[in-house]
Amino acid sequence: MLFDERYLIAASPFIYILIAAAVVEFWQSRLKLSGWQKTAGLAALGIYTVLLLVSLKNYYLDPRFGKEQWRETVAFVEQPQSGKTVIVFDPTFLRFNYDYYQKRNLPYVEVDSRFEQGPGFAAQIQRLVTGYDSIWLVRSHSDNSSALNILEQSFTEDDHREFPQAEGIEVWHFRVGVKRP
Repeated sequence: MLFDERYLIAASPFIYILIAAAVVEFWQSRLKLSGWQKTAGLAALGIYTVLLLVSLKNYYLDPRFGKEQWRETVAFVEQPQSGKTVIVFDPTFLRFNYDYYQKRNLPYVEVDSRFEQGPGFAAQIQRLVTGYDSIWLVRSHSDNSSALNILEQSFTEDDHREFPQAEGIEVWHFRVGVKRP
């Protein structure tokens, strides 16, 4: 959606200043403006107000409207673990959300299984997580579970949690050392 809370709410202080300036200008020059200018100004103000109210309604009342719960996801991933921990982001751009909300600055690696991977993909993932005792896989925006399948075949799944709002985030925790048969 073009007009959602990420843009309108963040931009609203500046837009409120513009709207207030426009209202003051309309009020001071109400005798000088022609009918179509008043109508156009009031229509623009009304359209923006409706868009803002729709966005605010969706933001506060619709649980799936753009609320990607990264703060909760990062808190879940950053819970204390014994040993060396790494986070695997699939696809790669999810790392930016972690960078914003992280507090522990855990090491991470990035893979992208949204597209068809070659025969060396499993070896690449194995190489990326070598030396770590605890592996977190964070996935979103993808139906391809190649990276998940590789980790499930190689390591023991310790925990799994879904954050289903908006695009949805899924997190798996794997322990290294105990291989699956």
